[in-house]
Amino acid sequence: MESLELISRKINTLINLCGQIPGGDYLALLTVSLRLRLMGVRPKTISLYNMKLHYLEAGKGPPLVLLHGLGGSSLGWALNIEPLRTKFHVLAPDQIGFGRSSKPLISYRISLMAEYLLEFLSTLRIHKVMLVGSSLGGWIAAHLAINYPEWVEKLVLVDSAGFALDHPLSAEERELLNALTLTSARKFARLLFFCPDLIQDSGLKMRLKMKLTSHEPYVIDRFLDAIDQKQDVLDHQLSRIKAPTLIIWGREDQIIPIDHALRFQQGISGSKLVIFDQCGHVPQVEKAARFNQEIIHFLLA
Repeated sequence: MESLELISRKINTLINLCGQIPGGDYLALLTVSLRLRLMGVRPKTISLYNMKLHYLEAGKGPPLVLLHGLGGSSLGWALNIEPLRTKFHVLAPDQIGFGRSSKPLISYRISLMAEYLLEFLSTLRIHKVMLVGSSLGGWIAAHLAINYPEWVEKLVLVDSAGFALDHPLSAEERELLNALTLTSARKFARLLFFCPDLIQDSGLKMRLKMKLTSHEPYVIDRFLDAIDQKQDVLDHQLSRIKAPTLIIWGREDQIIPIDHALRFQQGISGSKLVIFDQCGHVPQVEKAARFNQEIIHFLLA
């Protein structure tokens, strides 16, 4: 008999892998709608530079922005929004290029995503926030803390990207990261999660269907180009981060290894590092209860 916690994590992993729900899958759509309704989360859309930006909003209090990673969406925070909304005004955008937001055929890079985020906040008349960024979202959050420090009150980096690669991405690595076949999607999911019980073909197939009927493969390829070209890398810039910073990492992360966590800690003065054992690249899913506790304690301190 599976525990309720494992069932909940499986449901959230399905949502996380799907990013958004393709039309016609009634069960998945019902699952997401029910979870959002129970959490009191309000899905919203605003116009941003003639593009559509979709986001989730919940709670009252100091503004807290949750930034998903490459290929993700706001739905990846489904296990975190509920406890966070009791203390904060939570905003979880589908960043431009992902989820239900517009996916223009442009040259994507971190600095551009940061500009979109600032415009999003300005439109909502919010001018200082606490930022939580996962993977690519962590890179965007750190970029903001470095280049727009007046906007960032506190910073949380979760298995964050941002350091220059020591070699160009191979064709095999690019294929794995874009995951355009069920085989590559399975391989990527096994790297993403420590717990194999969280990986289900139903979620992978839905995620693949969504991706192949959108411009998302183009978006991911452009980000991989930017990574290869070392655009907006954080190397030698971390000392400019003055916001109080918490770093959370899964010890078994096979996407961005734990030595990157140590580099972030050494580079950001006064930062705190928390390592989750038996956890991969997405501790907000695999270790949601502890993740939420650490976040709330840090942000309220």
